[in-house]
Amino acid sequence: NSEAPCVAAALLGASLLGCAAGQDACSAECPPRTMEGVLVPALCPGDDAATTLAGVAFDVCHPAADSGGALSVTLQDYTVSRAPAGPAFITVMSNYYVGCNAGRREANIFSYTSNLIHERYPNVVFWSSLKGGSDSTCTTWARTYERDGAVALGSAAISQPFTINDDAFQLRDAFFTAPFPHPSYIIIDHHGVIRDKFVGPCCGVANYFSCSTSQALKLNQTLHDKIEPLLKEIEALYGGSAECYYKEWQPWSTCDCGGGGEAGIRTRRRALWQRAIGDGACARAEESEACDCPPADCEPGDWTAWSECSRTCGEGEQFRT
Repeated sequence: NSEAPCVAAALLGASLLGCAAGQDACSAECPPRTMEGVLVPALCPGDDAATTLAGVAFDVCHPAADSGGALSVTLQDYTVSRAPAGPAFITVMSNYYVGCNAGRREANIFSYTSNLIHERYPNVVFWSSLKGGSDSTCTTWARTYERDGAVALGSAAISQPFTINDDAFQLRDAFFTAPFPHPSYIIIDHHGVIRDKFVGPCCGVANYFSCSTSQALKLNQTLHDKIEPLLKEIEALYGGSAECYYKEWQPWSTCDCGGGGEAGIRTRRRALWQRAIGDGACARAEESEACDCPPADCEPGDWTAWSECSRTCGEGEQFRT
């Protein structure tokens, strides 16, 4: 409902600010304060995020895992640098409430921008943390953001952002506690340090169309402007040159024996973690090999007629197949 008022204030509670609280509430002060002015412990720029929520696995409601089954991620998966012997990550996280029109407007842009950047730089990982719904509504809203972003901006979805149901408020309380009304964002560098924390251009807007597309698109430029210097820092770690880094190989597929015969083909794939610095060219993340096909199952046909007897007199032999 594009004209429905933002309902996040009820979800946040009386002591926290809602997304329609007005532009005056869109503060980037850190540490944050409650409406009563009490400081709230939450991570700020310069703080170490690498040990935050250590070992806590967050289920990704969308997109689904490539290899089937549930996909879960931890902050440590993407805040611990493996450079220069492996990939170095940048993590960008958003904070949205379902039903908030300002959040929905920006979530479309976030989905669009995350695909643009992640396709070119797979080591830049995007998390979209949603509050105020179940796992099923998390998936529904993620698909809505993805669809609206693709329709409005002409970008096909790839594999980002990781959308997480943060209804237990673990991510919100660690990073986005009031007065960071959503939509708001943090950027974590390759050392696991929070480098930036800011509110979005539609913050304080109650109705979806009150934030124009051109205004919402400022988020796209802001994210590019803040991420590019961090990519240059990573480039310097490798002396201007680095290999392509991949995730582990997925299991081999079943043997494809569609061509008939005793030999078939099986394949396996691996996801790209970080492109080579420079020309960015990487080898194919897929390989194939020959495999043995099981004997074809045979269905016996009807018997042929008996052959003539091998002898015209006495004991002989007849055959049929």
